[in-house]
Amino acid sequence: MALNDYSPSASCAEVVYTPDLCSSAMETLRVTRMENSLCLINPKGFVRYTIDTDTSYSWWDRSTVRRFIQTRCPTNDTPEFWIEEIANIMWKYQQTFVMFGTRAVAVDSFLRIDRRFDNSRSFIGPDQSPLRWKMRSGGLELRHDKTKALIAKWHPARKGISVLSIKTQEDAIEIEPAYAKDEKLLDAIVVTWAILDGILHRRDSDNTT
Repeated sequence: MALNDYSPSASCAEVVYTPDLCSSAMETLRVTRMENSLCLINPKGFVRYTIDTDTSYSWWDRSTVRRFIQTRCPTNDTPEFWIEEIANIMWKYQQTFVMFGTRAVAVDSFLRIDRRFDNSRSFIGPDQSPLRWKMRSGGLELRHDKTKALIAKWHPARKGISVLSIKTQEDAIEIEPAYAKDEKLLDAIVVTWAILDGILHRRDSDNTT
């Protein structure tokens, strides 16, 4: 799908056309939240992923995860992009399903709760390594389940007041440099994070109603 074939939300569209996107380095994805839409933006201001949720269905919501790929890097022109739909998450009342790859599977089978009282979920990465997202006081951490190596972490936006200053923290996913250029792993990070973020969002919404 080419860029002209897809119309993201107005706030996302403003960022998509940002020039000077030739750098391949990406260690942080800043999360911009709008109604029914998320943009994941790299430090150059380039939208790398969008997550759009359609709430028009009667019994379930559908979140679509798309990846933005820059196809050329001109010097005096608007960059060209290819947009690929990489996953769909079907939020249902009793069971949630994800289409990531060739088939739809239940989220509880894809992101498994296999440790009691551990507040974590595990999945198999693109290289068949077991990976685990775990809740921390400051958000979520993704690590190799065996080596415990840190792969990525997500922290929500927050503002803290210290003795000397007010410190702010952006809503962002931070990816360790060793994994930042692995596109298949990045897709898996974003899709699994989107599921967990949706679960947390729906849990908070239920607690406030």
